[in-house]
Amino acid sequence: AQTARVAFSPLKFRPHRDFLVWCLASSAFGGAAAMSGPFFSVWYLRDLHFDYLTLSIALSATVLGSIVFIKFWGRLADNYGTSKVLWISGLMITIIPLPYIFFSDPRLIWLFNFYSGATWAGYNMANFNHLLAATEKRQRSHYIAFASLVGGGLGFVFTLLGGFLATRLPPLNGYSLRSLFLLSAVFR
Repeated sequence: AQTARVAFSPLKFRPHRDFLVWCLASSAFGGAAAMSGPFFSVWYLRDLHFDYLTLSIALSATVLGSIVFIKFWGRLADNYGTSKVLWISGLMITIIPLPYIFFSDPRLIWLFNFYSGATWAGYNMANFNHLLAATEKRQRSHYIAFASLVGGGLGFVFTLLGGFLATRLPPLNGYSLRSLFLLSAVFR
């Protein structure tokens, strides 16, 4: 009982309106984060003069936050629902860039990165669970492909926008990248 595979054609695929709204909102949210995301390492190395060990610890703290908190978010989703976790973690993500505007001590940066990883773990888990719940099994791969296409497209646009603005925004607390971090928080 093997089923025939149907090729995915993004131009012919017609997702329902609710899915399209979720897809655009989720992708715009991710795009707003992608606008500033690549520039944190630049800021650490160029502006804050982190050595490579300090940079590695900062980046590892993000991964550690994700690992430590994924079980917490899973239990929260099981007890209160995916929508609540998506809402809470999404709200928490909006403030991620703000501490970087005021602080530059490496130990605080490590702490902020841990928080970033912890909150993104909840958002990514809940967002993907929402995607699975909002799609029918028969065409689930098409919905996932479509969501990835929209997310990648908006991520591409926002990342380019961040690259364009990174050298053109006025400095905030001594650094122009801090202005980009603030703009990313506002867009989220």
